[in-house]
Amino acid sequence: MLRSPRPAWIISLAFVVACGGSAPSVATSPTPAAATPTATPASTTAAAASATAAGTAAPPQAGVGSVSAKLSEVKTTLLANAHIGFIGEEQGLTPGAYVETLNVVTLQPGGRTVSHKHAGIEYVIVLDGSVEIRMGGGGRVMLAAGQNARVPANTPLQASNAGSSVAKFLAFFVTADGQPFQTNLDTVP
Repeated sequence: MLRSPRPAWIISLAFVVACGGSAPSVATSPTPAAATPTATPASTTAAAASATAAGTAAPPQAGVGSVSAKLSEVKTTLLANAHIGFIGEEQGLTPGAYVETLNVVTLQPGGRTVSHKHAGIEYVIVLDGSVEIRMGGGGRVMLAAGQNARVPANTPLQASNAGSSVAKFLAFFVTADGQPFQTNLDTVP
C-alpha cells in the first residue's frame, strides 16, 4: 500500500487524541497558513436561514448551533486492498484514489448538525461534552468524551449536543476520489 505523506501535525494530533488529550482550537490549529481551516456554520443552511427570516424555529433536519472546520484534506492512492478503522470494526477499501478529510465539529448546547450523508466512511471521536448521533434505520448512539463511533458510507445521520455544555468532536472521513463529500437531506434520520 502506497500512501501520500502526512503532515507531521496530523500524526501529532492523532497521538494527542489517542492518548486522551484534546485537539487544538481552530484558531490555533497547526495547519499551514496556505491551508487555513475553513469553518462552515451549519445554521447557514437554506432551511435554517428561511426559518430565521420568517421568525420561526428551524425545521428538525436543519443545522442549528453547529460549526464544522476542515483541518486537513489529503489525497491518497491505495495500490492494494487495505483495512481501516477501529479494532474489530475495520472497513475494507479497494485499490484506488481516496480523499481523507479531518474536521472538528463544535456543537453549542441544544445544537445539531444538518441532516446529511457522506459518500465515504466517517469516524467520530468525541473530545468534549456528549454527542448523540442519529442514523438512518433508527440507529442511535450516545458518545461521551473519549468515545468513538463509525458511520458507514451513505448512511443518513444527524449529530446533536446531548449535554448542557459545548460539545466538540473530530470527524475523519475516507471518501473515494470524485464522490460527493456530503449531501444534505430534507428528512431527519
